[in-house]
Amino acid sequence: MILDLHGHSIKESSFFYGACEATRNFEDFYNIRLFNAIMSQMESNFTREYSSFYVGEYKSGTARVACSRNFTPFSYTLETSYLSSRNSDYHFSVQDFKGIG
Repeated sequence: MILDLHGHSIKESSFFYGACEATRNFEDFYNIRLFNAIMSQMESNFTREYSSFYVGEYKSGTARVACSRNFTPFSYTLETSYLSSRNSDYHFSVQDFKGIG
C-alpha cells in the first residue's frame, strides 16, 4: 500500500482519493475500495462518501495514479481537513489527527 498524505481547507473531515481505472478487474475494483469502507467504520472523522476513485485525465500525473499504474493498485491520497469533521463544531486536535492516521 502507498499512502500520500495531504491537508486541505475546503471539505471537512478526512477521505481518500484512489486510482481505480476501467482497466482493473472486478476483484481489484472491489478491494481498492475495501480500505475506504474499513476506515469509515474505524474512524468517526473519516467520511466515506467524500472519497473518490475516479481517475480523470487531468489526474494522470499524480503520485497515486503513477504508483497505481507502476507498483500497486493500493495507492491512495488521504485528504484531511485543516479544520474539523463534518460531524462536529470543533477543530481537530492532535489526537484526532493521530486517529485518522
